[in-house]
Amino acid sequence: MQCPYCQSSLTEDAAKCPDCELTLKVISKFMGPIPALHAGINDEQKLLTKRQLSTVKAALLTFHSDFPQVRFHMVSQPFKTDFPIEAKLFWLINTAAFSSKNTRLGKNFDILFGIDVTTGQAGLVVGYGLESYLTPKTLKSILSLALPHLESDRTDEALLIMLDSLREILVSAGPVLEKTQQESDASYPAHY
Repeated sequence: MQCPYCQSSLTEDAAKCPDCELTLKVISKFMGPIPALHAGINDEQKLLTKRQLSTVKAALLTFHSDFPQVRFHMVSQPFKTDFPIEAKLFWLINTAAFSSKNTRLGKNFDILFGIDVTTGQAGLVVGYGLESYLTPKTLKSILSLALPHLESDRTDEALLIMLDSLREILVSAGPVLEKTQQESDASYPAHY
């Protein structure tokens, strides 16, 4: 695990970054109120047409049926700070209630893709339960495949490429993820 601000190594239970002293509380002060978001696609900026949204939702349902314990979310909105996109998404994945309370820390298998429309930054972060499979280097690689599509205003294509890449990686983690599926909260809904 890395600090979302300075990229220093952290442990899962670290209360603050030992190098820059960043905490979730500090980020929250700068970010302001937590936006009203839901699991799945949050496209406040309407980057997806209705048809594109329908295609992406179908792909997400397939992805979720392949990996029921993994939740993929997207947020497109303006953010109010100059923090790196990873810090903004770290704040959201930890405060926006994408996960139920019993799927926190090492049981958090959420993936959050975000676009800050103010700065044009895009980022991809994961819950602690996926960090050993989806390292920062892997996430940057997946995002680099999507960036050309984002730059051509094809957010739908970017999402589909990310889902395909994530599927390839998560298939190799299958046995471990299958075990966590038995422990996951089956009542937690997928709102795609």
